Amino acid sequence: MLPTWLKWIELNNPDQLTWIGAYLADKGYPEFAPREGYLPDGLALIEAMARHEQDSAFRYWADKMRAAWRQKQYRARNGQQVAFQLPKSVQMDLARLAKARGQTKVETLRQVISDSAREQDHAREEVKKIREKRKQDKTLYHRISDSLLEVLAEELHRRCRLEALIGGCDDTSLEGESLEAYHALVDKRLTELEAAQQDMNLARPGGASLRSRMRALA
Repeated sequence: MLPTWLKWIELNNPDQLTWIGAYLADKGYPEFAPREGYLPDGLALIEAMARHEQDSAFRYWADKMRAAWRQKQYRARNGQQVAFQLPKSVQMDLARLAKARGQTKVETLRQVISDSAREQDHAREEVKKIREKRKQDKTLYHRISDSLLEVLAEELHRRCRLEALIGGCDDTSLEGESLEAYHALVDKRLTELEAAQQDMNLARPGGASLRSRMRALA
């Protein structure tokens, strides 16, 4: 028959038996330390503990150990307990909310915290989606801007090349060599465009400028 003060120990619970052995070893009784690779023998453990029945120090730690195990089990079922003070006005609000929900104040507080945590997680996910959408929109905008600059560069290139070869819109012949005239026309057009559109460079982050594109076409 098991001693009354040891009846809380479960003979077929290896997790509990291992925990007990480690607890006692930590309190100065190394003979109870669990043996690595071996399942604890519940009956042998209790018999060894029973031999210390007259040891007041051992009985003290055995009582503390029993309380610690109960607390461990309670936390496993209900979570770690936290103590804090609430202002009186908050306590009154909590009491009214708990009454309206038909719950205890602890249940209500737990639910409110869980609901708030879920809402925060949801809000974080929504912000993440919005940022990703903006990033995609920005990438698309840059791609479109880059394509438009490429078309504009090609159009300026053809126009200036044509004017350099056959003359301007008023059919007046251009002076100098055709290539020099082309470069002069390109530089003139680019200067006019850049003056009219000061933020043109902002439309092509990471891409080539209109002037560099024209230089490449030339």
